[in-house]
Amino acid sequence: MSNPDAGSPVLAVIERHARIRGDAPAILAPGDPAGLSYRRLSGRMHAVRAALTGLGVRPGHRVAVVPGEDADSAALLLGVLAAAACCPVNPLWSATETQDYLDTLDVALIVLADGAGTAAAQQVAAAKAPAVTLRFTGEDLVVEPQDGGRPAETAATGPYPDEALLLRTSGTTSIGKVVSLSAAGVVAAAQATVDAYHLTDSDRRFNIMPFFHVQGLVGSLIASLLPGGSIVCAPAPDPATALRHALDSEATWLSATPTMHRLMVRHVPRDRDWPGPLRFVRCGSGALTAGLRAELETGYGLPVVESYGMSEAHQIASTPLPGDPGAAGLVPTGSEVAVLDQHGQVSTAPDASGEIVIRGANVMHGYVWPPGLKSPFVRGGSAGDTEGAGWLRTGDLGRLLPDGSFLITGRVKEMINVGGEKVSPFEVEAAMLSHPAVAEAVAFGIPDPVRDEHLGAVLVLGPGATLGDEEFRTYLGQRLAPVKVPRVFLRRADIPVAESGKIQRGSLARVLAEELTAAGPTAESDGRTAPRTPVEAMLKGLWSLVLKREDIGVDNDFMALGGDSMAGMALLSLVEDSLGVAITPAELFTDITTIEAMAAAIGERTSGTTEGAGR
Repeated sequence: MSNPDAGSPVLAVIERHARIRGDAPAILAPGDPAGLSYRRLSGRMHAVRAALTGLGVRPGHRVAVVPGEDADSAALLLGVLAAAACCPVNPLWSATETQDYLDTLDVALIVLADGAGTAAAQQVAAAKAPAVTLRFTGEDLVVEPQDGGRPAETAATGPYPDEALLLRTSGTTSIGKVVSLSAAGVVAAAQATVDAYHLTDSDRRFNIMPFFHVQGLVGSLIASLLPGGSIVCAPAPDPATALRHALDSEATWLSATPTMHRLMVRHVPRDRDWPGPLRFVRCGSGALTAGLRAELETGYGLPVVESYGMSEAHQIASTPLPGDPGAAGLVPTGSEVAVLDQHGQVSTAPDASGEIVIRGANVMHGYVWPPGLKSPFVRGGSAGDTEGAGWLRTGDLGRLLPDGSFLITGRVKEMINVGGEKVSPFEVEAAMLSHPAVAEAVAFGIPDPVRDEHLGAVLVLGPGATLGDEEFRTYLGQRLAPVKVPRVFLRRADIPVAESGKIQRGSLARVLAEELTAAGPTAESDGRTAPRTPVEAMLKGLWSLVLKREDIGVDNDFMALGGDSMAGMALLSLVEDSLGVAITPAELFTDITTIEAMAAAIGERTSGTTEGAGR
């Protein structure tokens, strides 16, 4: 006799736990120690599946879900996963954004969770598909149809027979890319988290990640339930409340973005038995810098692990927990990891570097939107393999290490082209964050008519800290090549992030450009200081020759005028030939950055043999 749940591995897992330990807690909420047992969760999943079937949903149909952050929303999402291809919707999207997403996927039905809020109905009002609100009342499921929409059974099915979950990624199109994951792939992705952190039926996750996000749905909810553990759903907590609820609920681990961790660690309870049963915290959806890791480990008094993943595969790798074999970088947990080198060949050799590529059971089928995308898969160095075959290109740059781990060194699309030299913002940010006054920092490229791009940065300083631009440039110049030192800095109270918790460098670049424009005339506008001595006049001629521009004041910064390392070497050679004074590249990009400063330095170095070059 066939198993009716064979096509739904998540439901099969819940059914198994319900048979073996039915009264064990599965999904809880703060202040609700009983919550949903595995037996009750199984019943709710079956009820949702039956309701969808009654509404005309068939296997292969896509069903959109607008969830809340509560336990009922978690059970609802799992029920939809057991019946159809689940398409989570962010409740904060605009109506237009939601409409584009739903029409693109041609969903058969829209399900509104009771916890999604009163605006959810307006969010989907113009959709072609019918919409229903599903509400759990005790052990009963109440179905409340909304007005409008064509019959669900007339909808098309997706291209993959075992399609189970569709997730929207960030992107430049109106809805970004849409990832299709198989039912088995969803379980494999969650299993990667289970394996990385040795999760068991005694572990309890305190969840503050939204369920429309891969880390909330797969890495938190499903990963907690696979081994028979439990999860506490905490709707939109403030940082202080989150940690107190984590203690009250006897959670053993929690995960958040770097930004959320930075806020929460300041509110570690000092009047409680901290950390209670908590055994580690995980940081995901953004790079964890060495400085922030140290801050979190000190503040939490717990091991801090960093996960690396993406919507296309969920968890790919993680730093090890204490007691696991040590590693210098991220250890693959869910996927096999290699790099696509500069010759277009896939390499797994130690010390190989290039674009990170992955393969494994957790990797997506492919993108179902936008149409016509070039395949993101490669095989043996040959690009363009069919979807689902070969290695998936991640867009991240990395280097494989001899111990089997790897480092992330940047993003392919975020590499900044400064006068032909490629600069990784990760490297620049690491140097900026090493300064004790800097709490957060982001580097990015700004279009430049002379050098393609120049470097800008946004800084968040620590409480009470001050840091001048020139002081900071001198500091960075001792740690970075001159081309990697940002030309301009803005100070902000915080750094804006996307809904996923990730930094949007393109948006920050636009903000920086707008703020600099609004600030008024710059060093390159009218009002330039003219040469006041013969040496300054001669130097201006040399600078103009090298930089190929005449609009130079004696107090203008070399890099701000478009200077880079190649132009700098040419300039210093001309200065030494013309004036007999050697200036080092390090000096040009840190201390002697203007014509005025260069003339003064020349004057000091020739004062013993001339009357003073600056007079």
